[in-house]
Amino acid sequence: MNTPSPIPHSIEAERIVLGAMMLDAGIAKRYGSEMSADMFWYSPHGIVFDVIRDMIGQNKPAEPPLVTMELHKRGQLEQVGGAPYVTELFCSTPTTATADHYRNEVETHHARRLVLDTAAEAMRRATAPDADPVRIADDMRSAFSGILSLSSRDARRDIAPLSRYEAIYRDFAMRVEERAFPLRKWLPGLSRAGKTLVPGELVAIVADTGVGKTAIASSLALAARPLKVAYFQLELPSTLAYPRFLQSVYGKTLGEVYDMHKTSPDEAWGTHGDLSHLWLSVRSGLSIEKIRQRVEAMNAISDEPFGMVIVDYMQLLRGNGKTRYERYSNEAEEAKVAAKETDSIWVVLSQVGRPDGAAETYEPGLHDAKESGSIENSAGLVLGISRCDDTHGEALKVRVLKSTKGGAGTTVVANWNVQTLKITERYDGDIIP
Repeated sequence: MNTPSPIPHSIEAERIVLGAMMLDAGIAKRYGSEMSADMFWYSPHGIVFDVIRDMIGQNKPAEPPLVTMELHKRGQLEQVGGAPYVTELFCSTPTTATADHYRNEVETHHARRLVLDTAAEAMRRATAPDADPVRIADDMRSAFSGILSLSSRDARRDIAPLSRYEAIYRDFAMRVEERAFPLRKWLPGLSRAGKTLVPGELVAIVADTGVGKTAIASSLALAARPLKVAYFQLELPSTLAYPRFLQSVYGKTLGEVYDMHKTSPDEAWGTHGDLSHLWLSVRSGLSIEKIRQRVEAMNAISDEPFGMVIVDYMQLLRGNGKTRYERYSNEAEEAKVAAKETDSIWVVLSQVGRPDGAAETYEPGLHDAKESGSIENSAGLVLGISRCDDTHGEALKVRVLKSTKGGAGTTVVANWNVQTLKITERYDGDIIP
């Protein structure tokens, strides 16, 4: 005997959608205009949806106590499970970062139910002795057109007349400086290569093992202040990642940072003003998708979103793909999408596939990123880092391998204090032909 398939639905997805609507008035307004109560399989959820939609339409906040009062006024409070259930809907949704995902799940289940209902109705009518197959087919075509309109709504939102983007760009022009990063704040010579990084851009830093790409990325993270920076250190433990930033800020060696914390345990070394914008993750085995999810979740519960995300480094990401090349190529493309979707600057570090026998001062080229041909294609700015033969001490050569804003070929020499990890641009002959 065949067991009948369950009706497509997800109680949890419906709860999260309603909770998100109570958490965020913008989401409530959007969902209220694009969804309907019959999309919810659990009928009490449809009732709560109608109440929230009506309250938002009347410019009333859809907070749990007010939603409860409105349900009571309509005589529907007990029908949905009482005040505790309304509060539970709100409390079980700590963030709105995943709301669109669950909203899509609710709508997909709704569409599947419509297909099943329509197909069942067609079968019922087709078995009648006087069935008119042409009429049935015509009616079914109308019914399925209604189902297709669900997806066309998303298309209408994504594909719009050019004029709709005028207001979006005007808002961007008015506010971009708040979240942009002028390269001159880091290494002034790089201002020749695009001058300013803006939200949505992907930057790739390519360097050989041991050259100093982490020092370069840490220097960039410090220079990015006041932008809020999320630094994902996939290789080093916190006991090695944390002191690197303090070495640069305090001008101390690793041993001195160790002594600072051991001899003065009550001193708040990590609260230095130049470090206040930094957030650090030392979780290993992440993919770009998981990093993006973490960034979006943190942005949802914070008044200030991350303006820059740094991933150190590419070859330690755990993405999908049959081969290492395919996996890292996919991750590079995902990073470009993540920068756009999170509206922030993303910086991804990559090792170099150095030819056998190459010197320590080997300078990486545009296509030298290890195990991926997509990094240089995805990034708008690609920087190659190499050691520099220099009589004045340790130095790094930073060459612009690609810039969609111009300035490719620009090269800057930076002093690198290997004891304190501090990197500063050299002004005496800093530009190399």
